[in-house]
Amino acid sequence: MVSMFVLILLFAAPLSGQFSLISTTPPHGTTGVDTLATLSLTFNAPVDTTARFAYPGEFFLSLFFFPDSLVGEPDTITLSSDLKTVTIQGLHLAPETNYLFVIVDGVSLAGDSLDQPYPFLISTGPALPNGMVSGAVNYPGSSAEGSMVFFFERNPLEPGGGGTIRNGAVVGGSSGSYSADFMPGGTYWLVALQNFAIDETGEFAFIPGSAIGFYDPDGDAAPDSIIVPPGGQLSGINITLGSMDAVYARHNFPAILTLAHAWAGDAYPVAVYGDVEAEGNSYYWEYWFYSPLSAHFRSWVSFGEVVLQALSDSTLSTTLPLQQGWVDSDVAMAAAEAAGGSAYRSNNQDVSSDAALLRWYWGQPVKTIWLITYYSSTSAPLQLIIDALSGTPVGLEGAKPEMLPKEVALYPNYPNPFNPATTIRFALPEAMEVTAGIYNIAGQLVRTLFTGRRTAGVHSLMWDGTDDNGQPLASGIYLCRLQAGTHSAVRKMVLVR
Repeated sequence: MVSMFVLILLFAAPLSGQFSLISTTPPHGTTGVDTLATLSLTFNAPVDTTARFAYPGEFFLSLFFFPDSLVGEPDTITLSSDLKTVTIQGLHLAPETNYLFVIVDGVSLAGDSLDQPYPFLISTGPALPNGMVSGAVNYPGSSAEGSMVFFFERNPLEPGGGGTIRNGAVVGGSSGSYSADFMPGGTYWLVALQNFAIDETGEFAFIPGSAIGFYDPDGDAAPDSIIVPPGGQLSGINITLGSMDAVYARHNFPAILTLAHAWAGDAYPVAVYGDVEAEGNSYYWEYWFYSPLSAHFRSWVSFGEVVLQALSDSTLSTTLPLQQGWVDSDVAMAAAEAAGGSAYRSNNQDVSSDAALLRWYWGQPVKTIWLITYYSSTSAPLQLIIDALSGTPVGLEGAKPEMLPKEVALYPNYPNPFNPATTIRFALPEAMEVTAGIYNIAGQLVRTLFTGRRTAGVHSLMWDGTDDNGQPLASGIYLCRLQAGTHSAVRKMVLVR
């Protein structure tokens, strides 16, 4: 549960009259808690018991706890006569275990949402650790108050996710300061989140209006860890939040170009990918660079304004540099919408779109182009080609024979790592029988994505991280295998829960 990132609500600074949690029983820091525990939560206003949240299902409060595998179902849940105190009775806990509880949200009878998340630590053992970590969370142009800092036992961006969250602290006051007490000794990766909730599977994810930040003191766009000695007191562990609002492709490009040149002085951009809205903005962009001297690729991803180095060793099929002066994604999408994309949206259901900025387009290396692809549950995909230097349409998929793929190709999925879904693109030079499947690292087939005949051109499939029975698969490395005629190709994908 909650090994990678859902975000839904906005935590504002506490104001008079807002809905707040004022006490818990047992309180934060209690030891020797009975394994058959009673947990009471007292609020400053009556609780609306008709409210419902994705997690846990059919409960009027949103909360989660770690380790979740060591908490059994409670026997009963009752409310006080004034509806201000919720009592969870018969909560089955494991012996000699430290628990982190986080009350994420609730709604008062007046309709106010909980003003901020409320974490607290208790233990069924005789003592809690006595370490402490403190610092500040900065949110340029906004306030970090009410955001929360989580301490993951592993890097949450690596395969397998961040594992158990060992502690958490809320940012209080205009200074943005936080302090996490009762810290056990160990190595931790810190993630700060503002505006979050928990989905029906107990996972974090992103939506508009949320913000995220990682502990990255060297500014290399790769999260860094801290080491807390047993009983250690660490201060100055600071994090900067970035908005998760959708941006255009060029928004983060200067910062990523600087990171790429720090990696390799000769690095140049070769591709940009993103799932785009009709206006050309996206919550996720992937930027690919190539270094001729090292003969290696490296990619960076942006979640809104937050830039991270991708943990991937994938390669692309092209090393041709993007031409300078390419138009931004809003210009490209405006041209695509006018050239047929808008009509496609109007005439079909469940329409989504993605954009790929490429110098190479299946045998036509002269132009740098935006390849805009529209998808629908009721129609075949539509692809439009936009000249990336002029911003004008230059063709449709299949409109010109010379624009068809020259060979079978399986392109890197994006996003990668992904949660909850990823897009897989492949190219066919002619019509042929195709089989596409997902395999686990042991080589076992877990999901068949497609079996059948496909025409020449570029096609896309989407995988939602589930097996053939519709069950969510665990975080980890998976392989996508494409068999097209006598040709086969494999790509590595990372599912992060």
